[in-house]
Amino acid sequence: MKNKLRHISIMIDSCAFYPPIADEKQAMERLWELDAQGIIQLEIAEATDEEMMNAPPRFRDRVNSRFYSRDMADTSEEQKRISEIQKILFPGKMQLADNDKVDVRNIFVATKYAIDFFVTFDKKHLISKAELIKNDLNVQVLTPIQCVDRISQLLIG
Repeated sequence: MKNKLRHISIMIDSCAFYPPIADEKQAMERLWELDAQGIIQLEIAEATDEEMMNAPPRFRDRVNSRFYSRDMADTSEEQKRISEIQKILFPGKMQLADNDKVDVRNIFVATKYAIDFFVTFDKKHLISKAELIKNDLNVQVLTPIQCVDRISQLLIG
């Protein structure tokens, strides 16, 4: 494959590190390979200490210097954006569980840094709203298989 594109940035939700489905596991392996080849750049979404501990060692060792949102203070505009994202992901829900807050934060970080793809298995909150997130927030939320397919299309086409 020839890289005919600009740099491709992909954020990975921690739930996608170890896919339970064989095909998705194979797709994640392909993403690791593409990252090692420099064709794409994988990032951990909302790099919390807990997520870093769950990351595969080969990834954790490389990514320590590439944290995007660790201990950041948000501006008032960013806080407004986070609130908008919360309304998109969890309409009508005033109190969010900790995992829901992480979902909101992950999508915020992906929008803030213009990430090309956000890879996850969170079907309930993210995959199920992928089209809405893409249209309203300009972030493509994909499973590992969908991401590999999309990258292949971009690199070939």
